[in-house]
Amino acid sequence: MKLGDVDFTKFPPCIIEYLNEIRDNQNLPHLARFTLVSFLHSIGMSNADMINIFRNVPDFNEKMTTYQVEHITGIISGTEYSPPKCVTLRSNHLCYMDDDPLCRKINHPLEYYKKKKFRKS
Repeated sequence: MKLGDVDFTKFPPCIIEYLNEIRDNQNLPHLARFTLVSFLHSIGMSNADMINIFRNVPDFNEKMTTYQVEHITGIISGTEYSPPKCVTLRSNHLCYMDDDPLCRKINHPLEYYKKKKFRKS
């Protein structure tokens, strides 16, 4: 399925939370970073744009960030990773669904994005 242009307004609460934490100059746990990169890659964001997002984290290291992004997106590893399922994020305290009714009905961050992006209004 083609997802078209990246639409930040359709992101699931977990991805919004990770981006907010980065904006607020906080370091993210490894699984949150992995989830963010694999999610953004899956919806079509470029590696360069993802690396730029991470410039705000206190422990930013361009060489390490580039390596990690290229590994997750398959350039180095040969495997394009998918974000973890919601159950994995919940079990690692990285789920931020709050009162979002759609979030309670889905099992994967990409499912949330697709439903929001292609919902008929």
